[in-house]
Amino acid sequence: PEIINQQRKHNSHQPDEDVDRWSKVDYDEVDTELGVRRQSDAHFLSKATFAWIKGVLREGFSKSLQLHDIKNLNRVDRCRERITPFKDAWRSEKASSQLDQNNPRTPSLFGALFHLHYRQLLLAAFFKFLNDIQQFVGPLVLNILLVSIENRPKNAPDTHGIVTGLIWSLGLFVVYTFQSFCITQYNFRMLRMGMNVKSVLVSSIYEKTFFIDGEAKKKYNNG
Repeated sequence: PEIINQQRKHNSHQPDEDVDRWSKVDYDEVDTELGVRRQSDAHFLSKATFAWIKGVLREGFSKSLQLHDIKNLNRVDRCRERITPFKDAWRSEKASSQLDQNNPRTPSLFGALFHLHYRQLLLAAFFKFLNDIQQFVGPLVLNILLVSIENRPKNAPDTHGIVTGLIWSLGLFVVYTFQSFCITQYNFRMLRMGMNVKSVLVSSIYEKTFFIDGEAKKKYNNG
């Protein structure tokens, strides 16, 4: 019985020790020790081509990924870094909604989120605009290539048609490569912004539940 009681006492304190140990972790130091590169640490070309993630992809191909194999979030994407700017934007939105005392309006959550993420949204929209343009440019280049082949002068040497075809084929390759780059950047930035929005909303709602009184809680279910 004494051994069992000692084991139970040890197990009862083990979760607290684990929580305390992980609460003091500096995730930037963990990244350095493991040699893990994150998107924020990569250079411009690596960010543009997503080469910074190839280490994780290579590990996942050779074995099942473990928790320590996954890169930590960028500092700017962590909830504790995003929640303070969101609270400031929300307070600013509530203050602006009360400027007209005679006709106050309801604070807009969309307005606060837009104020917080409008730079990312505009940049993603720019890449989407470029992608839409490339959808028209690609068929035009292909049409020029076909017309140049069909209307090749009869007296022109064979190398003339080959060189012309190679030039327009290279142009077609550049167009579709740039289109793929634009749509990939657009999808990545929109998914990243969605993750940031979700994290600050969940954190804010969870925090608000601690300040709701018993009467207010009766009006809402657990969801």
